[in-house]
Amino acid sequence: MKKIVNIKLKKKIDHSYPVLISSDINLAKEIKKLKLNNNYAVITDDTVFKLYKERIDQQFSKEGLNYKFILFKHGEKSKKLKVFQKISEEMLRLGFDRKSSIIAFGGGVAGDIAGYIAGTFMRGIPFIQVPTTLLAQVDSSIGGKVAVDLKYGKNTTGLFYQPLKVIIDIDFLKSLPDIEFNHGMVEIIKHGIIRDAKYFKFIENNILGIKKRAPKVLISLIYQSCLIKGDVVQKDEKEKDLRRILNFGHTIGHGIEVIKNYRLKHGQAVGCGILKESEISHKLGYLSKTDIMRIVQIITKFGVKHVKYNKKRLLNIIKNDKKNLRIKPGLEPAIPLVLPKKIGKVMIRNFSLDELKGLV
Repeated sequence: MKKIVNIKLKKKIDHSYPVLISSDINLAKEIKKLKLNNNYAVITDDTVFKLYKERIDQQFSKEGLNYKFILFKHGEKSKKLKVFQKISEEMLRLGFDRKSSIIAFGGGVAGDIAGYIAGTFMRGIPFIQVPTTLLAQVDSSIGGKVAVDLKYGKNTTGLFYQPLKVIIDIDFLKSLPDIEFNHGMVEIIKHGIIRDAKYFKFIENNILGIKKRAPKVLISLIYQSCLIKGDVVQKDEKEKDLRRILNFGHTIGHGIEVIKNYRLKHGQAVGCGILKESEISHKLGYLSKTDIMRIVQIITKFGVKHVKYNKKRLLNIIKNDKKNLRIKPGLEPAIPLVLPKKIGKVMIRNFSLDELKGLV
């Protein structure tokens, strides 16, 4: 005797959301437009809290929003499961429930931790991204990747969990140190290399305005980068194919980050990865000498330079990268690298560990 119960769960879910890019934004008014239940956990780091607590208090109180700050120590080292657990337990202690919402307020670490908590707390509650660094504004706040780091690699446990809205206020960049601003520029340059030669040329032609943080130039930069990343995410939300091109510079860059115990900032590490992966592409005959010189020239203008690392250790880290492909458990992985063929166009090629030994 056999019986079958079919659980029919097929449904269409709309994960669309707007990305607002402007200056002098009233965050409380924008959040209020979403018409959520009026109970917000503002998850941020101690540095951002000191800079912007007064602004949040004034705006949120004036609009009648109920909110509580939940803090963690700034820096990549806070992107750990123990911090994830501590914040989740603090939310329970403060009385947040499944009708509450989270505001991820800060840089990429805040967005990753807060987004991961939003995706898992009470099995998922809404969240809004309010990125305060250039890197988060053009990269991590868009696309729904949320995660924390494990011992053997970055972002190795996490979710695809989309925000309800991304609010990008360029005024936050006024307080951003030059070194942090430059890290965001690495991602912006990456977008030009992988997808848009005209955008890359725009960056080359506007170095002075970028470094002066001219508002019109910044809004144009952020808008174009969000368009590029948004287009890729729309076509491949869960990184099954096209979205993998956004990993340009990240496979080697993440490995360098781990080797340096996260003392090297993410943007600097990815910049090193871009330089090395461009160099590999040139060695293999894909990328022209002219294009690699343009890449090196522009990225070094924003403080990126080669760093020394242990190649054997790098390969051991790369071997465990979550993007690797294994035909069968136990076999050596095929390691995909994004390689530029020319500025504005890239390819993905799989390498064995042996092949990479002579290239990294």
